[in-house]
Amino acid sequence: MADSSKTVEERFLVYFDRIVLCRYRSRPDLFQVREDDMGGELEVRSPDSDDTAPTVPYFRVRFGFRELADGRVCVAAFGPDLQELPDAEQSIWRADHITSPVFAGSDRPFHRWSQRYLHGSWASDDGPLRNLERELELIQAMSRFELGESLFRGSHNPALRYPVAENSEAFALAELELFRLVVDGLSLTALESLAAKLGVMLPALKEGERRGTMNTLKVVLPAQLHTTVHDPLKTCSQERNKLHGVASRPAHAFAAFKEFHEHAAAVCGAIGDLRRWLEQVLHLSADSCLSRDQGMKYFPRFNGPLRPEFKHDEFQKAVGKTVAKVEAGEFIPGEGCHRREAIVLHFTDGTVLSIDVGSNAGNLESDFDGLDASMFSAHLIPMWAPSPRSGPEQ
Repeated sequence: MADSSKTVEERFLVYFDRIVLCRYRSRPDLFQVREDDMGGELEVRSPDSDDTAPTVPYFRVRFGFRELADGRVCVAAFGPDLQELPDAEQSIWRADHITSPVFAGSDRPFHRWSQRYLHGSWASDDGPLRNLERELELIQAMSRFELGESLFRGSHNPALRYPVAENSEAFALAELELFRLVVDGLSLTALESLAAKLGVMLPALKEGERRGTMNTLKVVLPAQLHTTVHDPLKTCSQERNKLHGVASRPAHAFAAFKEFHEHAAAVCGAIGDLRRWLEQVLHLSADSCLSRDQGMKYFPRFNGPLRPEFKHDEFQKAVGKTVAKVEAGEFIPGEGCHRREAIVLHFTDGTVLSIDVGSNAGNLESDFDGLDASMFSAHLIPMWAPSPRSGPEQ
């Protein structure tokens, strides 16, 4: 029987050194690890249909990050998940078990995790890595709409995680993955298109000279954003550059988790400021752009012309007209015809366009005994992609 005098954290959490996650991070073909400042989740990855790699029995472990009194951050694993681990996995976790942890007095990220996963309060905010992904998605959607290509090549890096240990090497590797996403992921051609869109003159290049993305970004940005947008990304680039060449000193003890968190939060803030500036100068709503992107995934994908092709010109007559009234609904089909819906568009110039749905159900009726064309029905499915324009231009 569970001890009711214990807190929820005392009853359900077991603590480990963060090094326990290394086994799972090092095998991304078998395991998926997702994490942010407050914690994360690891699970066995479902094998692809053509994957010949050895499979692992499925399991999942949810965990939080909790700060210890000495400043280190440990893994607070959800006990019921640990009990479901295969025996071999349980022995691996036991090797890194912290038997008598002493915790820091104030730990806001862990409190957010505890409120969400142990107390069921989903009002707790995400951390900088998840928020960064969201900001990058919004910028991608805006730049695809306005520039025809994404300003950032990706919005997610599965290898981007918090340092696994409190040393300089773990910090450098985490910074590398942050750099890959937000600096290396910047598209120079999209930046050049943005500069042309805003009427910003880029410096002429000397013979053999190549334009750099960070310098181009700085030219495109207004001066007031150099500190808040360009500088945090430049710092990320400088940290990544320290990995070039031969190491000048061995790895040393370093507050990697806390330092990386500050860098990640600064980069997330920089990308957020960039998104807000783009919304302003491009007169776009980032949320509407993303909704439009997501909605248009379900729009028809055309792979051939209309049949017969003359119908194309009939539909083109509607270009430029203003719709005054719309009629839509199911109408009575003719004898031996399938049930269907139609739409009638009335335009302000007096013209009317009717769009009906045809079918070869009647042909099938004559080919198959017992098949009645009236058994078929065709429906109109309206789908809207919102306008990304913001303000009075909507």
